[in-house]
Amino acid sequence: MTAARGPLIKLAMVLGATGVLVALVWAHVPGMNGPYYWKWHWRRLEILPLLIPIVLAAVPFFAGQWVFASGRRLSLALSLVTGSTFLLQFAAISGQPPGGLSRATDLIGNSLATSYFTDARVAHYNKLQLSKWMDDYPQLLPRLHLHSRYKPPGPVLFHLFFLDEFETEASAALADALAIALLAAAAVPMCFALIKALSGDTGAGFCAASYFALCPSLLLTFPQLDQVYATTSCFLLMAWGLALLRNSVGWSIAFGLALGVASFTSYIFLGLGVFLAIYTLLFLADRGRPGVITAVVCSTTAVLTFLGFYGFLQLAFGFEPIETFGVIAQLQMRGIIWIGRPFPLHLVFDMLDFFLGTGWISGLLVLFFMLRSRPRLKLAANDVRRLAWLGLVQIATLWLAALLPGESARLWLPFMPLLMIPVGIELSHWKAKSRAIVYACVLMLSFSICRNMIFIYAGSGVDGLRPYYLPFQSQQNRLRMQSIDPDPPAGAVR
Repeated sequence: MTAARGPLIKLAMVLGATGVLVALVWAHVPGMNGPYYWKWHWRRLEILPLLIPIVLAAVPFFAGQWVFASGRRLSLALSLVTGSTFLLQFAAISGQPPGGLSRATDLIGNSLATSYFTDARVAHYNKLQLSKWMDDYPQLLPRLHLHSRYKPPGPVLFHLFFLDEFETEASAALADALAIALLAAAAVPMCFALIKALSGDTGAGFCAASYFALCPSLLLTFPQLDQVYATTSCFLLMAWGLALLRNSVGWSIAFGLALGVASFTSYIFLGLGVFLAIYTLLFLADRGRPGVITAVVCSTTAVLTFLGFYGFLQLAFGFEPIETFGVIAQLQMRGIIWIGRPFPLHLVFDMLDFFLGTGWISGLLVLFFMLRSRPRLKLAANDVRRLAWLGLVQIATLWLAALLPGESARLWLPFMPLLMIPVGIELSHWKAKSRAIVYACVLMLSFSICRNMIFIYAGSGVDGLRPYYLPFQSQQNRLRMQSIDPDPPAGAVR
C-alpha cells in the first residue's frame, strides 16, 4: 500500500463496511440486533419523520468540522459539535412512537425503562425524611424497581431533586430529561479535555470527541443516566492524570470527591481501576523517586477525600456504604443468573454489542490505528499513542473479566471514550473531507439503528412488543433460579 493510496483504500473500506452494515440492519438480518439470549427489539420507523430532524440537528456538527478544519476558534468548533449532540438526542427520539418528543418524558417515568423516577416518586409523595430513607436504603433495595435495585442511592436522588423542585410530575420529568441530555452532551467536550489534558494532542482530541458525538449509544439511550456516566468517567480519568502530572492537591481532591459521587451513583466506575493503576505505574517509571512522592501525596489526598465524602454521608444521613454494596452485589448475582449468558461464547457477543454502540466502523478505525502504531515499551509520557493503548487494555480487561452481562451497547458507555482515543488518533491523520465522510457514515449508522432497533424498551403496553424469551434456559435452570429468588426482578422473563 503506497503512502498516496493508503488513505483512499482506508476510506473505501469504511464506506464499503457502512454500506453492508446499513443493508444488514435495514433487512433485519438475525444477529445484527444481538445474540439469541439478549436482543434489541426490531422495528421499522417511517424514514422522513426521523431522517429530517436528524439531518437538521447534525448541521451544527458539520459546521464545527468546517470551523476546525479552517483553523478557526477551537472553542467554537467544539461548542457546535456539543450542541449538535444535544439536539440529536431529541431529534432521534422525535421520530419514535408513541408520542415522539413526549417519549422522552414518558421513558423517565416508566418503571421498566429507567425505574429511578418511579422510586423517587414513592419517596416524594410519602414525604420520606432523607436521613430515614438513606439509613433504611439497604433494606429497601430488594423492593425497588428493575434498575434502582442494582444502584446506590444517587440515581434515585437525582430524579427526586426534580420532583421536589417542580410543581408537577410532567414539568419534573421534562426538566429531568433536559438535564440528562445536557450532561450527556457534555461527554463530547470532556472526551476532548481528557485527551488534551493527558497528551496535549488537540487534533486527536477533537477527532475523538467528534466521532463520539455521533455514536449510537450516546444518542439513542436517551434519557438514561448511562449517557451521563461517559461524562463522569472522562472527568475521573482526567482529574487523576492532572493530579499526578501537576503534583496538584486540588486535582487530587477533585478526583477523590468525583470518585465518591460517581460510586454513590454506580459501582461501574470502579472498573476504571485498571487504567488508573497502570497510568500511575507508568508515571512512576517516568518520574522515578520524585514521582513516588507525588503519587503518595496525591493518592493519600484522594483517599482521604473519598473517605471524607462517605463519612459525611454516614454521619449526616446514616447511609451505610459497605452494607449497601453487599446487598447490591447479592442482587446483581441473582440478576446475572436470570440473563443466563452462555460462557464463554458471550464474550464474542459482548464485544459485538459494544461495537454496535459505537457504530461498528470504530472497529475498523481502531484496527487502522493498531497497524499504524504498534505497541512499544518506550513511548514518551505525553505520547497520545500510549494513552490509546492503555485505553484498549482497560477495555480488554473489562471484556475478559465479563462483569457486565449483556447490553454492552448501554452498560459500557463509561468506557467508550477510551475507545475514542485510538479512533481520534487515526482520524487526525486523515484529510478534513475524508473525516467528514467518516462522520457521515457514523451518522447514517446511528440513524439506521434508531430506525430499526429499540434501544430503550418501555414494555409491551407502550412499544407493542413482548420481551424476548430466553429459549436456552432449561426448566432445571428456571427452577434453580426460582429457588434462589422466588420474586425475580421486575421485567425478568421466567
